[in-house]
Amino acid sequence: MVSGKPAELRSAAAKAKSAQQSLESDLRAVESVYNSMRFDVPNKSKIDDLLRDARQKLNAAKDGLGEFEKRLISVAQQLESINRG
Repeated sequence: MVSGKPAELRSAAAKAKSAQQSLESDLRAVESVYNSMRFDVPNKSKIDDLLRDARQKLNAAKDGLGEFEKRLISVAQQLESINRG
């Protein structure tokens, strides 16, 4: 049995896309502020590494949200097709 509301799936997919964009925008703002700061401490490279690690994790999260979005849209399309048939 297949059931569900395509509009709800599309709405969730749109929220996933919005979350991707928001995450990217927020981290860019953090990177911009950090890169404009001028400071030097013995462990600055560790701080730099933390920001790079955050970027990598954010990219992975964005990829996951993108796959989630695509899957929801695909399911919505399938449900719409079934409902038409």
